[in-house]
Amino acid sequence: MNSIQDFKIIRLYRAFNTSLQMCIDRGYTVRHPSIVAEAIMNKKYYSDVDGLDYDWFKQHFIKGRESAKSEKCASETDVSKSEPGNRDNLPWLPYSVICKSLTLRCQLIKEQSEVDNEPGLEQDRKVSKHEDGKAGVNLVNKKKISLFVFFTPALNLKELHEFREWALVKGAGSMIVVSGSKVPASVRRIARGLSGLLRSETSERLLGIQIFEEEELSYNITRHSSVPKHVVLTPCEAKEFLQNWKLTPTQLPRILDSDPIVGYLNLERGSIIRIDRVDPEGGPYQMYRQVM
Repeated sequence: MNSIQDFKIIRLYRAFNTSLQMCIDRGYTVRHPSIVAEAIMNKKYYSDVDGLDYDWFKQHFIKGRESAKSEKCASETDVSKSEPGNRDNLPWLPYSVICKSLTLRCQLIKEQSEVDNEPGLEQDRKVSKHEDGKAGVNLVNKKKISLFVFFTPALNLKELHEFREWALVKGAGSMIVVSGSKVPASVRRIARGLSGLLRSETSERLLGIQIFEEEELSYNITRHSSVPKHVVLTPCEAKEFLQNWKLTPTQLPRILDSDPIVGYLNLERGSIIRIDRVDPEGGPYQMYRQVM
């Protein structure tokens, strides 16, 4: 491979790592590809700071399944080719094929202790003991939310609609598209329009859409030493915080929805986040911001 192709693969690797960490930081569990889900559980191949090991990534995706087939055929005539790890001379897969194989499917499970069953919720029966010692049954509603992450060399309108249709068929609640080149303004505008569509029966968002360019994800900003920890408050936590301090949301300092952290965590307007900072002299302290 030449230097330009090497650069493109390394940039894609970094964008994939940031996307992976972004999904995990949002509370999702990676389900597909299964080899990635397994690698995340192995400290040898994955770390919270650096993400997936580059050699592992290159072996499984850059010289992946198709290269493995060619290696198997070559081993019939040359025994040395069948030795583990001897794949350096194999050709790399086409860039478009690599992007397609990197599609992530993640899942987030939310629980709500409500008696009434709601659409899209699965009820589980959990046994608990009351104060009088008698056993009771609580109905716990579980809502599974899926997130898809697609990678493409260059995003166009046709491909955006194809990704969206695929995500809707799979019942996803949101999707992320990572483009290897600059995304046209017209595609971003249409994506915002599609992301704002609501379900007619429940008035919920049909499918949230986020678009990133590889350059934006070439480094995970949340892993930088100068970036403090940002924690999103749940609606209950936000309500309790405002009541305790006798504040209204409009009295809080603001953080714009164009801020990279807001995009990374996919926060909606009105969300409240806590920023944990450490002062060298005064020690740890907290700041709060409302997304505007």
